[in-house]
Amino acid sequence: MPARLKIGAGLTADYGEEIFGMKSVRVLGSVAVSKFMIRQEKKAIENNGQSDTIYVAMNAFEALYRSWGTYTWYDGMNYQEASLAQQLFFHSGIEVVFLETLALRVGYQKASEVNLPYTIQTGGFGIDLGYLVFDYTRYYYPEGRLSEKGYTWNITARIPLGGNEPRSILNQFFK
Repeated sequence: MPARLKIGAGLTADYGEEIFGMKSVRVLGSVAVSKFMIRQEKKAIENNGQSDTIYVAMNAFEALYRSWGTYTWYDGMNYQEASLAQQLFFHSGIEVVFLETLALRVGYQKASEVNLPYTIQTGGFGIDLGYLVFDYTRYYYPEGRLSEKGYTWNITARIPLGGNEPRSILNQFFK
């Protein structure tokens, strides 16, 4: 199972006065760069007195320090190469949250030419009701071989183990 190493940064800014003790508008922005931490290596094996060469995937720790060079693979007709720069993915996203309840989001992941099917655009929204959070995401692969579109719904249930009730706009209506 391939792992991905990601490093990034984000910035949050609050605007307007608090309403019901909640931030009026919060804007979050983020950027990141990532890389798949996967490699395979040739291994010679003996089978019934004959030697053969197979490819074996490196374990996660080995790939962590040995996967930073040029990657070479055989596509069935030719050997292909991807430099370290061509293995990187660039991510960016913006989220605007109103009254800590309604969130609007857009995101973009740019892959290099060798990983073109992984370029993706996303957009969506979320509604945070304290104990329940509903998130909807629409995605689109603009540069892939198949221009696939789709969507996902996520529902998160929160159980406050510390005894504190979650912040929610609903607290103002059901006091």
